[in-house]
Amino acid sequence: MRREEGPLSAEDERLEFLGQVAAWYYEDGLDQSEIASRISKSRSLVSRLIDEARSIGIFEIRLRFPLRRNA
Repeated sequence: MRREEGPLSAEDERLEFLGQVAAWYYEDGLDQSEIASRISKSRSLVSRLIDEARSIGIFEIRLRFPLRRNA
């Protein structure tokens, strides 16, 4: 749970940043090049940031694909 008072720690700032990048990508539909332009970094760094956000549990991807079986 995030504290509401005082400045964020460096770790909390990093988590907020990763969350923002992931939200731009998955919720807003921006591509990695657009995000890279927004944060003045490379597209490959954006890719790594998205991977990091997923690996630490900021978001998860679930697929629900019913298996079709011909009887």
